[in-house]
Amino acid sequence: MTFKTPILLLLIPLIVAALFIRYFRRQGPSFVVPAAAFFKGLPVTWRVRFRHVPFFLNVLAAMSLIVALAGPRTMLEDSRRTAE
Repeated sequence: MTFKTPILLLLIPLIVAALFIRYFRRQGPSFVVPAAAFFKGLPVTWRVRFRHVPFFLNVLAAMSLIVALAGPRTMLEDSRRTAE
């Protein structure tokens, strides 16, 4: 497989790094609880387990868009026929 403009594929690491920085940047806690030990016994919900799924879906979408913009092309075998 070849690409029409393979230089665009160099954008993939830059976009992934930008999304990573934007998504996982350090922020302070939204509220402070003096007794954090209370929350350790709570069950883990599906929302907590899948909290990183939107990040990975954004990365997958950005990578797919960049690959599509690069213009993938398949090379067919060169077949020559002589005609009279």
